[in-house]
Amino acid sequence: MRNPKTDGMITINRNGQMIAVNVDAANLVSYIMNQCKHIPDNVGVAFRLAQRHSLPGADELFSARFDSLFGSGDFKGAALIA
Repeated sequence: MRNPKTDGMITINRNGQMIAVNVDAANLVSYIMNQCKHIPDNVGVAFRLAQRHSLPGADELFSARFDSLFGSGDFKGAALIA
């Protein structure tokens, strides 16, 4: 169920516990990149999340990916990043 006060989510698990979940969008990308080493390709996951949902925190990744694609002659791929 959506929590209208925090724009988060409230759930009740099978044990009857109520759990409130909120995501800090401003820090999600950097958290995944720096703290979630257990996720395979955590930097790629963070990059795709930032790209799909316009999240902050991946500016350096966008620049590096753009420069790499542009430098290798993949202008179409670089245009998709930009």
